[in-house]
Amino acid sequence: MISKIGFKELHGCDLYLSSSSKSQSEILEFKQYNLSIQNLENTNYRNNMFDYITSLSVIEHSINIEKYFKEMN
Repeated sequence: MISKIGFKELHGCDLYLSSSSKSQSEILEFKQYNLSIQNLENTNYRNNMFDYITSLSVIEHSINIEKYFKEMN
């Protein structure tokens, strides 16, 4: 969706990326992104790399909210 409104150089990360955990349509969509397996509480993205960050279905999965918001900041 965000690529359709003009965002470029999209990155995504998840703890697990496997074809068994994603629907076929999600796998096809993912080909547009630079994906990596990472913990959102401690990523290897450089500081100030992103202009915008979105996060879907994360907070309800028992993350350390302080570490998460510090990393996203």
